[in-house]
Amino acid sequence: MSPSNSIDLQSLTSLYQKAKDDFLLRKYDSAHSLCSAAISKLTNFSPISSSPSAKILQTKIWILYINLIAAVFAEKPPIITKDLEIKRLLERSAEKVVSDVWLKVINEGYGEETGEVPGEVVVACILFCLNQQQAPNGRNIIEEWLNALSDELILHLERISSKGVTDDPILKSYEKVVELYVLQVLPKLRDWDLASKFLADNEVINNERKKVSGF
Repeated sequence: MSPSNSIDLQSLTSLYQKAKDDFLLRKYDSAHSLCSAAISKLTNFSPISSSPSAKILQTKIWILYINLIAAVFAEKPPIITKDLEIKRLLERSAEKVVSDVWLKVINEGYGEETGEVPGEVVVACILFCLNQQQAPNGRNIIEEWLNALSDELILHLERISSKGVTDDPILKSYEKVVELYVLQVLPKLRDWDLASKFLADNEVINNERKKVSGF
């Protein structure tokens, strides 16, 4: 990593940590401002996204953003805010917001490539949907993401799963997405047949995992 990229990563890490701290203190306006600044830096300094450490930080920033918006929407009564974007979000329906957040992740975070969105980020979006009783949106997000995954990635996941690998982060996040799809999203939509068929046909989730996970 070049010195300039190292500096960019340090400044991003600092922004993320400050945003996370304010989020935990429920200082939502400040947290949102800092998180938005971090997202802007991710966009402006795209070369650093090629480094593993930058990709991990990028994932953390987007998860924080999603959790922040989810927390704002979960506040009862609605929060008082001076942040214009948060105000606009609070004026929209939950259905519109979960959709807008997902589109923001894809378009601003991952170059409009749905299959590039990390599974951990997808999980955060799904939990947001479920918390807002938006299972149909959750289903759309999961199915869009699963369909966008490359054949090479699926084959890789099938291969390591068949070998009993359990600590691969990409596999673990994929399994979590499938778990939410089969055990929460589809049951809320009363589509038990699809849940059963999807799991039976899925070759990434090995039989041992299906038995112990409650699938």
